[in-house]
Amino acid sequence: MVARSRSNGCSALDLVRDADGTLDPLREGIDRAGLGLLRVPGLQRATRDLTSVKRSLDRVGALTGHGDVCSAAEQMNSASRSLTSIDKSTEAQLARLQRELLATRLTPNFGDTAEKDMRWAELNLRRRLVDAAARRAQGVRTTFSSACRSFGRREVLRGVVVQTADTSGLVRLASGRRPLLPPLRRFGNRIVEGARVRVVAHGGPRGGPAIVTSVRVGSTSGPILTLAPCMKLRIAPFQPSFGSTEQRHDPKGYEDGGTLWLEAGARLAATPKCASGKGRYSLAIEMSGAGSTHTVAADLTDKDAAVPMAVGAPARCGRSRCASAVSSATARHRAPRRARAPPSCIRGP
Repeated sequence: MVARSRSNGCSALDLVRDADGTLDPLREGIDRAGLGLLRVPGLQRATRDLTSVKRSLDRVGALTGHGDVCSAAEQMNSASRSLTSIDKSTEAQLARLQRELLATRLTPNFGDTAEKDMRWAELNLRRRLVDAAARRAQGVRTTFSSACRSFGRREVLRGVVVQTADTSGLVRLASGRRPLLPPLRRFGNRIVEGARVRVVAHGGPRGGPAIVTSVRVGSTSGPILTLAPCMKLRIAPFQPSFGSTEQRHDPKGYEDGGTLWLEAGARLAATPKCASGKGRYSLAIEMSGAGSTHTVAADLTDKDAAVPMAVGAPARCGRSRCASAVSSATARHRAPRRARAPPSCIRGP
């Protein structure tokens, strides 16, 4: 892509599609710092403040997932300042504990005098963990600020959707423009081939795809969509399989008590249409919970690559698997055109 702004060489657009790739290392650093401060006298408040910073990072991820990079940058700036403040206060308290330790007279049963040095070094390690998290937060803050500056002015795009790519989030209009749908979009699931749309977006960095902030869907340029149970949901496991064929499993194998228990990193796919199906079929997949609904895929066919679940969408995750909140996977059918064949630029991906 374009407009490199992340420390790993990825672009501002990649940041929108996968904010957790940038935020997760910081979350892990905060977790290590929090564990290091547990049971240290006088630092209980610092551990609570670290938990509050992690909640702020969740808000950063959600705002980025909705395409609001600049609001996410402001939230990240606030989180970084809080972490810097925690670092300074923790440094002062741990330094005080180190001074008290060095001033303590050794008792006859204290053991080797090197034990005091070991305790001093232990406190120093705890201090360095907090400092490392604060310094990483400053780098993440710079990344988000740079991404915010890289996007251009607000613009309105109108046209007919001629191609969708749920995996990448890119939508191609008949005009040739390719706006980018954020992963936590709330635009409904009617953004399909043939739909006439009005898109409000912020110009992409260095001429790249613009990030969509709102969509209005009008009439379709072709036959009306109808519901047709001719395609079904499939689960693509995270582990790579032998051979070139992507494994796609029946969701029943992951279901327990009405909930799909999926490995972190599992993706969602569609089956081929039924043998009797005529015309074009696609799958619309939504995830809902906690009062919100997110579109994971709006126009997924069996030829498309499996799509990841929306980052930040409702799900209960453990260390290696998630209780998915996939609320619906609706198959839709567009009857074949009876007039002339569509031009080549309107064919599906």
